[in-house]
Amino acid sequence: MSKAVDSWLSPPLKLKLSSQEVHIWRVYIDTDDSIIKKLQALLSADERSLAARFRFEKDSAKYIVARGTLRIILSRYLDKKPEELKFSYNQYGKPTLHYSHTNQSISFNLSHSHGLALIAVTQNRDIGVDIEYVHSDFDYEEIAERFFSPTEKAVWRLLPTSVK
Repeated sequence: MSKAVDSWLSPPLKLKLSSQEVHIWRVYIDTDDSIIKKLQALLSADERSLAARFRFEKDSAKYIVARGTLRIILSRYLDKKPEELKFSYNQYGKPTLHYSHTNQSISFNLSHSHGLALIAVTQNRDIGVDIEYVHSDFDYEEIAERFFSPTEKAVWRLLPTSVK
């Protein structure tokens, strides 16, 4: 791993977030059963029910780790126990914190792919984060030609192959 990747830290017990900051947390979601069980205990009944509906146990485990870790991180901003946090869901299923138990306006987003998740946290604004596993065998030239604008294609063609 590169030095930049190794420099990501575990969250402290109490987190502070200014109104101008966005915090991004990286989470390895492939882990052992003992950690999965500890994190599962933090989930709400509806989250545990959803985890049980996954067809494959590995997908259920990744969901549990991602949601359990999300709860831990958010709880450290709010000075609450992770299992006390309540979520509301919009019509698309996107969770937001239910604020009956706090006066802070924390926004977050969670994305995961393969064994890695990203959690973005900010205040007083919507936020999104996305992570996708990059397959080394995809035809990026065809994608660029098909989906890029004429200006983007021109810039793409000028790039050295070592960075494409």
